[in-house]
Amino acid sequence: MNDDYLLGLYILVGKAPVRVKDTLEWARWLGQFDRHVAKTDVDECWVSTVFLGLDHNHSRRGPPLLFETMAFGPLQPSEHFGGRLYRPEICSMDRYSTWDQAAAGHEKIVAEVRAYCLETAVKADEALLAIARKARA
Repeated sequence: MNDDYLLGLYILVGKAPVRVKDTLEWARWLGQFDRHVAKTDVDECWVSTVFLGLDHNHSRRGPPLLFETMAFGPLQPSEHFGGRLYRPEICSMDRYSTWDQAAAGHEKIVAEVRAYCLETAVKADEALLAIARKARA
């Protein structure tokens, strides 16, 4: 077994992850194929699910974790560059072993983000009403 095999490198054949032994084969595949499972925008938030190509199950107990879903909130000012650089707030992250698990996890997190954005909008609306009431008083 060579060192490349120990890295846990995978490519997709259709929607099925296949372990590869050659780092160059893996790198060529990553450069040529779209690794997105799904991407969904929800107001100012978005959810992205991708095939990672690397096993992120670092304990090596259980199946490889090859897909990742991340939910990003509205852009927030960063402390770098005097607050002029904006970065998204990461709201949620999950990892999966299969395409089907990743697709289902994506939909679950989209539903959670929709609920969060709705809740935030309600809170923002309430705050605006309170400010308007205070200004009239």
